[in-house]
Amino acid sequence: MRLSLHYKIPLFPRVMRGIIQLFTAGGMFKEAIRTLKDFSSDKIDEFMITSIFDGCVKHRDISSAASLIKVLEEKGVQYRLNIVFKWDLDKMGMSKKFGKNC
Repeated sequence: MRLSLHYKIPLFPRVMRGIIQLFTAGGMFKEAIRTLKDFSSDKIDEFMITSIFDGCVKHRDISSAASLIKVLEEKGVQYRLNIVFKWDLDKMGMSKKFGKNC
């Protein structure tokens, strides 16, 4: 987020979605999750969450999916997973870690 401050890029949800998509397309999940973590919880939307989960499924990265779940629960973000992603995450061994969010 330092670059956004340096270049005075406004952190609109649309801009954040693009940044998160770029990170996840490149398999840079820690950066995507850190970006999401720095964003206020009321601005986090399903698109951002699904983008990261989708990347985790495609790259078979269970630890990043677990990190995302932890961040979302710490921030109190409620989300609903697409049933196909839920099945894919179940196949990766993530089925028992969702708690109230599913």
